[in-house]
Amino acid sequence: MKKTIYNISYYITCFRLQVEEAKHFKNFKVPGGTVVNFLLTSKGYLALGIEKSESKLKENFCDPYFIKGMGSDWVRNNLKDLNPASNWEKAYLEKKEENGEILYKPKDIHALLILADNDKSNLGQKVRFFLRDVLGIGSKGLNGTKGGESKKDTPKGKDEEQELVEIITAEHAILQRNDYGQVIEHFGFRDGISNPLFLESDCEDIDKYGGYSEWDPRSPLSLALIKDPYGKNEDLSFGSYLVYRKYEQHVKTFELLIKNLSADLHPENESESVLEMTRALVMGRFRDGVPLALKGEGRRYSYENYNNFNYEDDSVGIKCPLHAHIRKVNHRPLKNKKDYTQIVRRGMTYGERKNYNSLQLDSLPNQDVGLLFMSFQASIAEQFAPLQIDWANDPNKPQPGTGRDNIIGQGFQYNDGQQINEPKRWPLEWNTSKYKYSNAMQSCISLRGGEFFFAPSISFLKNIDNL
Repeated sequence: MKKTIYNISYYITCFRLQVEEAKHFKNFKVPGGTVVNFLLTSKGYLALGIEKSESKLKENFCDPYFIKGMGSDWVRNNLKDLNPASNWEKAYLEKKEENGEILYKPKDIHALLILADNDKSNLGQKVRFFLRDVLGIGSKGLNGTKGGESKKDTPKGKDEEQELVEIITAEHAILQRNDYGQVIEHFGFRDGISNPLFLESDCEDIDKYGGYSEWDPRSPLSLALIKDPYGKNEDLSFGSYLVYRKYEQHVKTFELLIKNLSADLHPENESESVLEMTRALVMGRFRDGVPLALKGEGRRYSYENYNNFNYEDDSVGIKCPLHAHIRKVNHRPLKNKKDYTQIVRRGMTYGERKNYNSLQLDSLPNQDVGLLFMSFQASIAEQFAPLQIDWANDPNKPQPGTGRDNIIGQGFQYNDGQQINEPKRWPLEWNTSKYKYSNAMQSCISLRGGEFFFAPSISFLKNIDNL
């Protein structure tokens, strides 16, 4: 298997190439090639024999979440994830017998191979190439043997045998766009607006439209990168932890709850404009991307800087509720940044929708669509985990009685299978002291699988035979 990973290393898209291809596309509209990335779990490192025990692995990877894995009871209890046996897709589970009882446990995942391309045909060709020629599934691999061929069956003169690769699942994601060409997720909101920025080229448009007067998204590389403990060149070999979570979005339920919440807050007004404001109160943004902290109505101008804002003048949530999703996971402190945590979020939608008209409830999907959530960080324990535990799940953050995150909050109590929602304070008018309490809103996503990975340096992959 080490030889296979060594072969994969020659196809990994390096950072410099991605930057150059992005520049060429921006200046000359020349499309880049397929982006390829390869990541390992802690179990993957152990299976490869990089270390002989988990304790030895801990000495190099000081992140307990990565070491234990997303399906472990310790991680699940910390993050308040529901039991995988009842919630995860079958592809991520395996049947085990313990003490005469049949149980479903998360599968041991060793690696993740990511291939991405704007051209669907190019992507399909690259996937077929990897399956056949790199992984050796169904035909001869690069080392001259077929997938699953045993050593005793390998004719003399051939290289070391290609070990069988078991594909646990293949996820297919595609960007969804609204009528303005903006990337959106399945609830219909513009996505990917407020990520940290690392390169000067990323900041050019920000400089043109609004700058950093209210919020500066520029961040150091140390937010996402750490030294690869097994990299060949200690000063130049870096890696990053990846949190991968497959979220199913229950779109029809979301819109039904929006209607219920809107009826609670404004029983006399059932207009679409009131529904749109209610959606914005839940998310913290309008669907076109405009944050409530800036204005009480949407603006559809793609050149505006929708990330240049903070909550300094809205400490009690009369513009944007304290429990709104984008405020919970990115509270944008200007003064006290001691407990401020960030991640580099990259998400891709899976499943296709034919209709985004929220008025036609019967045509909205409640399953088989969602988000492949991915975030990179230098530490899962110090970045992703605090965002989920201390912010999204904590009903008393940033103030007592705030309530959990409207989108990803977890840890609710249940009564006869029904989720008990805490009443939350909702502003009735933008930037006024008029408000009302309602418990009509609850999370409309389900975790269907996932794992914690480490993206190693290319030098590690190329030197893996010597480890």
